[in-house]
Amino acid sequence: MNVMFETPSELYLRKNFLISAGMMEGLNRINKAGAKRAQEALSGFLGREAFVTIENITILPLTMQAQKLRNGPRTDYLGCHIRIFGEIQAELYCYLRSADTKVLINAILRNYHLRPREIASLEQSALSEVTGVLANSYWQALHGHIPLNWHISTPAAVSRIERIFTLASRIGHYDSLVFHTELAISLGMRLNFCLIPGVDCLNRLLQSLDADHLRYVIPN
Repeated sequence: MNVMFETPSELYLRKNFLISAGMMEGLNRINKAGAKRAQEALSGFLGREAFVTIENITILPLTMQAQKLRNGPRTDYLGCHIRIFGEIQAELYCYLRSADTKVLINAILRNYHLRPREIASLEQSALSEVTGVLANSYWQALHGHIPLNWHISTPAAVSRIERIFTLASRIGHYDSLVFHTELAISLGMRLNFCLIPGVDCLNRLLQSLDADHLRYVIPN
């Protein structure tokens, strides 16, 4: 006999929130736009064409996202954080594995013909700038498609993303949902976006995600 257990967060979400096919289509459309903007930004930083493709789009409780990072390969994650406020309150994180950030930043700074010592001194500021631009690319895709009155804070650098998620899952709402997108970069690394809406405005965000409610955005 197989016995299946359901966590309190999964049970709560199943009973209180509906994610329709239209909402998933809207989310997919937004993520494609975000990936395209991220690719354009990375190509600009690198001085050559980079390719960014969507690997996975998942919606899961914050507790499960924290567990995935905590129980995955032993690694640190670095990136940035943006606070979203207005009609919807949310948190947006953009991050990469620590090892991947070094490869990416070195590839970018190599274009400036810097000495190794100069590269080391500029790595942190370059990482903050790059992840801030990438996070903003995802935000622009959200803001461009969803007709809401919402705004963002200035991106703030964050280290040890996995620790922050673990702490948030312990002290925050157990029923918080995470919209997680994993992107593959042609340099052989993964870029992650996590949108965590406030519980009180989750239904409003889900309704706004419906493909029939999205703005039509003319490509740049």
